Amino acid sequence: MDKLISSDLEAAVLGCILLENECFETAKELNLRTSDFHFENTKIVYEAMKVLYNQNSEIDSVTIVETLKEGGNLENVGGVSFVCSLPTIVPTTTHMGEYVKRLKVLSNKRLILAEMQRITQNISNLSLEELEKEAENLNSMEEVVMIGYPNGLWDQVNNLPL
Repeated sequence: MDKLISSDLEAAVLGCILLENECFETAKELNLRTSDFHFENTKIVYEAMKVLYNQNSEIDSVTIVETLKEGGNLENVGGVSFVCSLPTIVPTTTHMGEYVKRLKVLSNKRLILAEMQRITQNISNLSLEELEKEAENLNSMEEVVMIGYPNGLWDQVNNLPL
């Protein structure tokens, strides 16, 4: 599971948004969802960013801290020090799109793994019709894995998505 999560990547995405509000637009364009984050503290911060964005407010450390305080979540994310540390994670916002794509790849891998675990736990109890339906579902997962092909993030040696 460790290869399917990255606290640094999650913090980098949030740090980019704090450094440059336009990075939130990039996240939206790439369909970044709260559920793409693994860690609860980064999910909460991203939700606070979405609230500020929807209010047409500036997204910065001060407004995030205030929003988290209002929601009673400041201590749940690690306090002011965690929020203020986020912009220091990234040297530039130039690679925001790359960070979001990589985060989404990890998220999709976790979703696929969870679905495969669900199927394997129940496989011996499934009827032929149910097995055929699960096989169809697995085939449709290919669409999720192949997002961005051929321009997505690919391992050039094995020709597989990262």
